[in-house]
Amino acid sequence: VPLVFVGAFFGYKAEAISFPTVTSTIARAIPEPQLLLNPKVLILCAGVVPFAAAYVELFFIMSSLWMDQYYYVFGFTLAVFTILLISCAELTVLLVYYQLVNENHRWWWVH
Repeated sequence: VPLVFVGAFFGYKAEAISFPTVTSTIARAIPEPQLLLNPKVLILCAGVVPFAAAYVELFFIMSSLWMDQYYYVFGFTLAVFTILLISCAELTVLLVYYQLVNENHRWWWVH
């Protein structure tokens, strides 16, 4: 029996969920963001920071290749890729946090 049917069986037998608070159906007005919290500025920063981190590392790798100093290129490339992944993940969490702190509940739609 697929698990979706088991979940549906237990879901229909469960009690209804009662929410502890009443939420308003009227959305709050989003305040005008500061210059640094403007989504367009944040998108620009989110693109520049990982690019700069990867560019500097790859610049040193390529300059060493052109000067006939062969290092472990694939190891360095893997390290650069790891740094790029970590910096992209950190920037994503940070920028979403900044948008939510700025009370922008429509942070996924850039104005």
